[in-house]
Amino acid sequence: MLDTSIMKKRNFILGILLAMLILVIGCSDDYLNREPEGRFSESDVATADGVEGLLIAAYTMVLEADLLVKLGIMTFIAGYSI
Repeated sequence: MLDTSIMKKRNFILGILLAMLILVIGCSDDYLNREPEGRFSESDVATADGVEGLLIAAYTMVLEADLLVKLGIMTFIAGYSI
């Protein structure tokens, strides 16, 4: 059997290697420079069809959230009360 001091050193080294691996993988440029979601450009609101599409999307999200609250799913997640 391995001595406990050897096991502690091995676990310490493995922990350091794991932390270094997480730091190297977790800090990639792709993760830091992502396009924001939920934004729209000027071309989206340049026409009446674009504005209407955005309004329909907004109302759809509101109706879906209302349905989740009525089903009791959103009550648990966001703390809403009916």
